[in-house]
Formats: sequence, structure tokens, C-alpha cells
Amino acid sequence: MAPHRSRLSASRFNDCAHVQGLVGTRVDDREEERTIHDHVEWRWWCGHSEQTPTPFLLTADGLVPTGNMNVVITHAYIAGTSASVAVLSNTDSLSTGNFVDNMVLGPPAAFMTGANAANLAYCGNRGSANVVGCTITSAISATSFQVNGTPQIFTVTADFTLAANTNLQTITGLSWTLAANTVQKVPFSCHLMYSQATAAVADQFGIQAASLAPTNIAAKSQADISASTFTAGNLPTLTTTTATPIVTFTPSAITTVWNADIDGMIENPSGIANTINIMAHQSNAADLLTIKRDSFCRIF
Repeated sequence: MAPHRSRLSASRFNDCAHVQGLVGTRVDDREEERTIHDHVEWRWWCGHSEQTPTPFLLTADGLVPTGNMNVVITHAYIAGTSASVAVLSNTDSLSTGNFVDNMVLGPPAAFMTGANAANLAYCGNRGSANVVGCTITSAISATSFQVNGTPQIFTVTADFTLAANTNLQTITGLSWTLAANTVQKVPFSCHLMYSQATAAVADQFGIQAASLAPTNIAAKSQADISASTFTAGNLPTLTTTTATPIVTFTPSAITTVWNADIDGMIENPSGIANTINIMAHQSNAADLLTIKRDSFCRIF
């Protein structure tokens, strides 16, 4: 299989310095263009750029994509950008670009373009009206932080009440999918609030690797059952796709909101994408166990 070759074209540069991130990278230096092949990380420091069609264009170079590349463009002064073009373009699905602490004049028609513009990140830039400063805002999205492409934070967006049965049921909002074809060890931590509406009977919190048998899942949980008492449980070994309880507990009162914590480690093998579910069970189908809004899990 041919290697993936990401290509960064930077047109008509004056006084550009570059630093390669890995030994063995091939660089083609030309008067009008600098092209990067077979590379994981690349950084540009540029003093000036004249008007260009698209100052930075990241492409896959037409070859089979089997690897990634990260491009960092920083401390560039880009003058005279055309009003009909964007500053950054990315058409390579396996490559990311980071545009940090640059000055762009023009103004350009847009800041980012290309089929994979979502893989471009930026921060600390200034200059023309269409040059945005930073992807990080005062309201950080729960999907902003990722582990191998999986968001880190998962929440119950509205009170979730179990259906009228006694199965372990997936808590809506507390599921995530681990990437395919990647061996991972993923710690997780969940912090829940729960209540019962009818008689105080035994309940459970559990976990499931629904799509692919894990190498192992080890999990522990403790659930408050009164103002001063909790019940703890351990699941040291889970190597199947079966939904499995971690802790069994009986709250001391109904309608009171109690706390529960779940922590563990997922050893996920290479294979298909694997959906992980955090689950709950009620021993009485009419118990109406409810997981409260803003209960959440986080993976690391």
C-alpha cells in the first residue's frame, strides 16, 4: 500500500523558515512553492507573503491515505490576500492544520475552506475582519476535547427515567464510541445523581461494551443510599459484550436525590468501533429509577 502523503503548498513566500518534526521527511523546495511529503508535523515561521491564490493549501497529494500529518503555521505576516479567496484550505481528511499567532491583512473572503476545513484549528490571530482569533470561546463545548477522536464529556441532557422493565438499560447520554482499528486504554469517571419515585428497592449501575468484546473492563462504583451511608461495588473483569452490573444498592428513601460515582479502565482491542454504555437497573419494573439531568461521564 502506498504511503499517505500530505502536501502543504505555501505560495510565493519571502523569508520563511521551517523546522521539520521527524527525521526522514522529504521536502521539495521550489521558488513558488514548498511541498511537504510523508510527514507527521511541520512548522512554518514566515516574515512576509505577497498576494496569493490561497496562502496555505493542505492536500492529500492524490495517494492512498495511510498516515496523518499535523501542520503548524505560526508567526506569519500575510499581506495583500485577495478578497475572493480564503486564508486556509484543507482537502486532506487525515491531516490537521493549526494556524496560531499570525497577522493576515486583505481582507480575505473567508478564513477557512476546503472539504476538511473542520480539521483546521486557529488561535491568537489578528488583522482583517474575516480573520478569526480563536476556536476556544468562553463557552467550551463538551466535544472540544477528544481522546483518539472521541469526545471526552458525555451528559444526561434531561432527567432519564428507566422504562418499566428490570433489564440493565443504557442511560441516555452516557454512551461513547471508541475508534475502530485502534488499541486503547481509556480511563473513565462518571458522577451521577439519581432518585426513586416508588418503594425503595434494589437498583444497579452497570456497564457494557456493546459492539466488541473488550480485552478487559475494570470498574468500581459507590452509590449513596442515605445522608451518611453508601454501598460500594467492584467489577474487576469484564471481557464480553454482556451488560454487567458494577454495584447493587438500595436507597433508604424515595424521591430524595442521591449521588453515585463510577470509575474504571477500558482496555479496548483493535477492531470495529466499540460503543460503551453506562447503564442502570431497577428490581421492580414500576420503581421509576431516574438519573438526573447533568449527570455526566468523562473519558481521559
